Amino acid sequence: MVCGFATSKCCIVEISPKPVTVKIRIGWDEESINTVETCKLLEKAGVSMIAIHGRTRSQFYFGNADYEQIRLAKEAVNNK
Repeated sequence: MVCGFATSKCCIVEISPKPVTVKIRIGWDEESINTVETCKLLEKAGVSMIAIHGRTRSQFYFGNADYEQIRLAKEAVNNK
């Protein structure tokens, strides 16, 4: 979904009079953590804010949040 959504300016971002925000998880499971790549694509698509849930989808709300992934994502995008 992200690849199709964020390959260019997103139509939602272009037509919305309001800022577009997105909430993501760090990945689907431990083998597919893609936080940095996803945030770069979303930034390229023009979203105004990205909120990151520090766990994978397979973790649901259990286990420890991965704050390192959040830090890496923050450093990878333009912090306005």
